[in-house]
Amino acid sequence: MVTGASGGLGASTLAAAVAAEFAGQAGTGVLVDLDLDGGGLDVTCGVEHLPGRRWPDFAGVRGAVDADRVIAGLPQRAGCALLAAGPSRRQPSAPVPGPGAIADVLGSLIAGGRRVVIDLPRWRLDLVPDVVDAWLVMSGTRTRELADLDALLERIAAGPAGATAPLLLATAGPAPSAALIAAIEAHTGVAHLGQVQRSPAVPTAQERGEWPGGRAFRGVTGPLSDRAWRRGAA
Repeated sequence: MVTGASGGLGASTLAAAVAAEFAGQAGTGVLVDLDLDGGGLDVTCGVEHLPGRRWPDFAGVRGAVDADRVIAGLPQRAGCALLAAGPSRRQPSAPVPGPGAIADVLGSLIAGGRRVVIDLPRWRLDLVPDVVDAWLVMSGTRTRELADLDALLERIAAGPAGATAPLLLATAGPAPSAALIAAIEAHTGVAHLGQVQRSPAVPTAQERGEWPGGRAFRGVTGPLSDRAWRRGAA
């Protein structure tokens, strides 16, 4: 699960890059967009033109669903299936599903054994699923951004998943010094996983409609992929 502590850091783009990394490693990946009031992560991933189900198509779900059938009905690219927000392509007026339907669909996908990456906005901590393998919090390193990080970590600790979800930190923006990273780790108690590099190639690729990924994200996606592989091997 990926959550940005501040707006504009690129947490959704990072979540898509993580899903692509998992797809390259395991042959498939599932990306879930929980910014239910947004325009849809399918735009970020360049698949908004593809047919397939979006969240409103699952508004009527009650109980467990067949994960393979759900995944087969989603727009797919780069080995990734994407469950995006935004309007249904079948019923544009269909409502956003409630928390119960979201929990049932998410739980079924996770129980299905696929590598699921969740893009969770910081204002939707109420949607945290019961089982989270790792919670990647993304932060900048400027003073205000670090204050935002503190505020988010306090909310996570107070929530039902705060005691059970392993937290990891990814940073974005100007490359921080080793001393600053050590100070952030000491202050928050959260291990720093890696840095997302600044690269003009990232926005250029997105404007061309390409799925996010590549070297700019390797400082984070590489260690996450290694971690998932070790857990799978164990």
